[in-house]
Amino acid sequence: MPTDQEQYITELKYYLKNIPTKERDEAATYYLDYLKDGQLSNYKEIVANLGTPRQLARQIAANYSISEDEKQPKKGSVNHNVKLIITILAAIASPVLLGIAGFILLMLFIVVVVVGAFLFTTLVVAGLAFWVGITTIASKGIVALNLIGASLLIFGVLIMIPPIVYFVIRFIIQIGANWTKKIYRYSQAKLTNRKDGYHG
Repeated sequence: MPTDQEQYITELKYYLKNIPTKERDEAATYYLDYLKDGQLSNYKEIVANLGTPRQLARQIAANYSISEDEKQPKKGSVNHNVKLIITILAAIASPVLLGIAGFILLMLFIVVVVVGAFLFTTLVVAGLAFWVGITTIASKGIVALNLIGASLLIFGVLIMIPPIVYFVIRFIIQIGANWTKKIYRYSQAKLTNRKDGYHG
């Protein structure tokens, strides 16, 4: 039958399944040595000292994500930053921060939907104006040419809007990722100080 230390490390490795094997094994070895050095053999003592295996795994995953983020060139990508934010928020597991993140994501979703609806409506109106201009060019002359010109101008503006929206959203997510890292580091420093004060 496995000891409480082995049971804890087995559970920790299970919750670390989303990080590479090498890092997972290094973390498991480090924390097994930590438990042995600290003579923590009872499961309740281990949890009181390190938290549950799931909580510790979330912290390890967040630290791993931050260190990878700082050495990879792809860190500006939206996908990468969203994954980083989610990993860190899961580690912190703060209802307030999760609520703020949910609100920001909801606002971004609303912005995307509103901008999408606006673009679609404008595109339909410009398409109709272009069609009316083409079909009435013989009878309306200047008016038809104005409609065609205005619709082409609208098409040109519409082509520029999606990249601008994309870069604004990307910028917001990048700022969110940077702030999330700062908040995580601050919370970890406070937690470490609290533990040092408690043990000291």
